[in-house]
Amino acid sequence: MAKRGRAAVGFAVAGLSCVLLGAAGPATRVTASLDDERAASPLGQADASDPPAVPGTTLNSALGAPETPGSRLLHSLSRVSEASPSVGELLLLATTSPGYLYSTSWGVTIYKSAHVLIVYYEGRRFRTYNAVFGRSRFRGAKLWEGDLRTPEGVYWITNKHSSLRWRHFLALNYPNEVDELRYAAMAAAGFVPDSAGQDRAEGGAIGIHGTDQQWFNHLKINWTSGCISVDNAAIDDLDTILPLGTLVIIRP
Repeated sequence: MAKRGRAAVGFAVAGLSCVLLGAAGPATRVTASLDDERAASPLGQADASDPPAVPGTTLNSALGAPETPGSRLLHSLSRVSEASPSVGELLLLATTSPGYLYSTSWGVTIYKSAHVLIVYYEGRRFRTYNAVFGRSRFRGAKLWEGDLRTPEGVYWITNKHSSLRWRHFLALNYPNEVDELRYAAMAAAGFVPDSAGQDRAEGGAIGIHGTDQQWFNHLKINWTSGCISVDNAAIDDLDTILPLGTLVIIRP
């Protein structure tokens, strides 16, 4: 498709801005429900430095408390290096009902610039994991197939399956409605690049998975084609605790 110049692109982007602003309200409210205890910091530093929920308590000592369904789940996860359990971990330890099986009990907020994936249980920080993203040299949300960017926005876990390469793959509902509107505006403005004489598609198959590039993950080097990659111990945890339908918010 022939490119129509900056005026057309500007018009499309302006129209898209209205759409995004209109959609920002619900997304902002949902995010606020997860980002407790100063976790809205784009660097996630507040999460890493939260004071102990119970002074002098360690996760090992907490796990020695009477067994509950929640404690059995926590026992099955990888051990963490934090000196004290998070508020979310203590809440899970005390959980005696099957509520932890429901997607509404969990949430994920991802900060691309800080290379972190934060898991919340019952609205409180549970654990923070390192993460890496698409290897595009350009910042911003994913725009079309093959741009090597990781999406930004509000998504859900729609499917989970084992993977020979990634250990586990937690699929997200990309493209969502906002992504589709953005793509339609850009395509109408002639801004979507050609592929074999046709506009490139929106793309898909975006999710959270493990890694076969351990050193890249360790050094926080973005290497994927657009997915979110975490360490293999982390993806084992995420596959265990996050049900289908879990909210995943991806921020710049």
